[in-house]
Amino acid sequence: MKKISLILLFTFIISNFAFFIPKAEASQFKVQITASKLSIRSGPSTKYRVVGYYTKGQVVDVIGQSGSFYKTSRGYIHSGYTKRVQTTLKNSASRGAIFTPFKVEVTASKLSIRSGPSTKYMVVGYYTKGQVIDAIGQSGSFYKTSRGYIHSGYTKKLLNLTKGPNEGKYIVIKEDTPILKGIDGVQDERYAVKGKIYKILEDMGMYYKIRQGAVEGYILSQNAQIINYTPKEKITLAWHYVHSKLDNKYYYKSSNPESKYITKNSASIGLDVVSPTWFDIIGSASNLNSINVLDKADSEYVKISHRNGYEVWALLAEFDADRAYAMFTNKSVMDRIINQVVGYAEKYNLDGINIDFEGLGLKNKEGLIIFTRELTNRLKAKNPLIKVSIDVTKPSTSDKWSRFYDRKALSDIVDYMMFMAYDEHYKGSPVAGSVGSLPWVEQGIKEILALEVPKDKLILGVPFYLRDFKVAQNTNQSDDSNVLKMQQAVDIIKQYGGNIYFDNNAKQDVGEYFDKDGNRHLVWLENAKSMGYRLDLINKYDLKGMSAWQLNFETDDIWDVIKEKLKR
Repeated sequence: MKKISLILLFTFIISNFAFFIPKAEASQFKVQITASKLSIRSGPSTKYRVVGYYTKGQVVDVIGQSGSFYKTSRGYIHSGYTKRVQTTLKNSASRGAIFTPFKVEVTASKLSIRSGPSTKYMVVGYYTKGQVIDAIGQSGSFYKTSRGYIHSGYTKKLLNLTKGPNEGKYIVIKEDTPILKGIDGVQDERYAVKGKIYKILEDMGMYYKIRQGAVEGYILSQNAQIINYTPKEKITLAWHYVHSKLDNKYYYKSSNPESKYITKNSASIGLDVVSPTWFDIIGSASNLNSINVLDKADSEYVKISHRNGYEVWALLAEFDADRAYAMFTNKSVMDRIINQVVGYAEKYNLDGINIDFEGLGLKNKEGLIIFTRELTNRLKAKNPLIKVSIDVTKPSTSDKWSRFYDRKALSDIVDYMMFMAYDEHYKGSPVAGSVGSLPWVEQGIKEILALEVPKDKLILGVPFYLRDFKVAQNTNQSDDSNVLKMQQAVDIIKQYGGNIYFDNNAKQDVGEYFDKDGNRHLVWLENAKSMGYRLDLINKYDLKGMSAWQLNFETDDIWDVIKEKLKR
């Protein structure tokens, strides 16, 4: 009875006081749905319930924006699954007229943003002097912006915002340029840096829309130049070994040698992505509550990397087969791990997660697929632009190191797959040799592609390290080896008066020397020459790019080869 009375009362109020209902918001612009089925939510987050769907190709009016979500007449949709198709809207000051957005510069030291087109409306924020804003509508003497209404008397009109002809073309950045989250001038921490090349997603005249890492944003078109060729668009990634959380500062303090990476312009080096080894799964298989993610990440590292044009794909590591099995077979544990990783990705503003699960054995084959799928789905629900990659070995008969990777199934889930094309000869190897001879690497590429892993998802892992093998006097048999940096090996060979010859099969220089105790050593050198051969395979098979283990083991001339082979 109470329910019926309330319904009758509500009906009476609606029918008699309909004039109190505000008019619908004017359309700011139109977007076309690019997803096959796009959820409409009751609020601007994936936390809100789904209230309906739009379908691919449908054109929708955007009437507001909150973060990465567009507001429509039916609810909120994620902007990452849309394409902007129009930038005009109805002028509220002139019924039926078309309003063309334009730029205004704020001339007041502090200009109030109001919730409506009058000083009677409440102040919801401020713009400051010199800030360039998009006027997307007008009501009397007030301009409508993405954040509210401002008085036109405290602004200076700049130029019309019109769609240009350069969508799909490539640009090179002329000077370091902040990436704007929207054309209202709000900056992301990421920069498009001098010399870096981007594809124009949308040409808005004064602005180009580009993608940098996990964001799509806007840069001033005057800070970029159209190029008349199609770049290779190969990804260059290098793993950055981080032992502990405190060690991160070592990589961005100018007095330290390893600060030569993220503190420098990424385009000048030729490196797109840094992958710090930040997240380790820890705990014991016998104590499920102890299984967690060890966090070694650093916000300042990310901010500095973003400022200098890098993407940051943090590495998530697991090398314990029993612990992995306990996680994969216990939903609450797996959910906890995934929740932690997703939370850290958001907390640190990451562009990607690199899954490095090794030596887990056949019992974890299905579990790895399920985990990878769940983690990927959860990450992309938060941000569709975040990248997920996974590391795999060369196919072999080893249950522990190779057969537990279902490479085809995993490649269907992730954005990229890194083929770790090294450790052909390893610590404990009975015979000395290259960590990755060219024929061995090429055979691995062929085998992975034959498993139907798409070439545009496959990234070739290359070694920045090498091994110094102590061998018998007259054979290549070995019982010991040590990892060396590139320059270390050259220095040791020179120190002991050794000689260097070329191995035409491996396509590498080989150093031979006798140490102070008379022991014979063989070293298959990694240098600009061997790197050139490896990178040629990326172009030969049209792979997506290169990933290197690990930073600070290479000589400077390696980057010249990388830029020549993959960036020009």
